[in-house]
Formats: sequence, C-alpha cells, structure tokens
Amino acid sequence: MPNQWETIAARALASHINVARAAFVELADNVRIDTPVDKGSLINNWFSAIGAPSQESERDPNPSGTESHSQLTLIAREVQAGLEVYFTNPLPYANRIEYEGYSQKAPSGMLRKNVAKWSQIVERKERELSR
Repeated sequence: MPNQWETIAARALASHINVARAAFVELADNVRIDTPVDKGSLINNWFSAIGAPSQESERDPNPSGTESHSQLTLIAREVQAGLEVYFTNPLPYANRIEYEGYSQKAPSGMLRKNVAKWSQIVERKERELSR
C-alpha cells in the first residue's frame, strides 16, 4: 500500500503529464491552424511522434488537416514523463514558408511564433486543469 508521500507524488506526476499533453495539443493545433492552405498538402503533413521524429514522408492533401490532427491527438495520449515529443513537417517548402515569408497568411511563420508562446500555453493549461 503506498504511503501518503507516494500518493502525493503520483498525483503530482499525473497532473504534470496531463498539462504536458494538453499543452502539446494546443501548441500543435495552433501551428496547424496557422499553416497556409492552398491544396492542403502542408497543413495535412504535420507529423507527431514520440522518441524520434516521424519517418513518414507525405500524406495526401486535405485542406482541413484532419489526418494531422487525428495523429496528434493519438500521440498526445501516449505522452509520459521523460519522453520527447516531436511535431515535424517533411515537405521541402515548409522551411521557406516558415522563414522566408512566402505566405500572406503566415508572414512570420507558423511554428516559431507559436513555440514562442509555449510558457503561456503551459501556464494556461495548468490553470485550466487545476480547477
């Protein structure tokens, strides 16, 4: 039978993991939402993975990015303490759109502007999930 401190530690760890999962989903969804959509290739080719970047190469175009979002939510459920989570896009023009202002929708990119908000996302998720 666990003692009081073990119970407290287990609850704290579970809480941190839930915050990490929710923050990862929000960050990745924000990136996906900020991704310019022409034919839907770029938005649907965000890949989520744990432990190493995804080795998947390309999905079919989908302007809603449904497959990207579905994979994201599945991977988020697997997040555990100590594991690295990856969110990547293998399309060759993703870097140009991110860094060279090729899109009117994302002149400041889609990834780095959302990553800059990581601390705020985590703090918000901590507040939301502690209620």
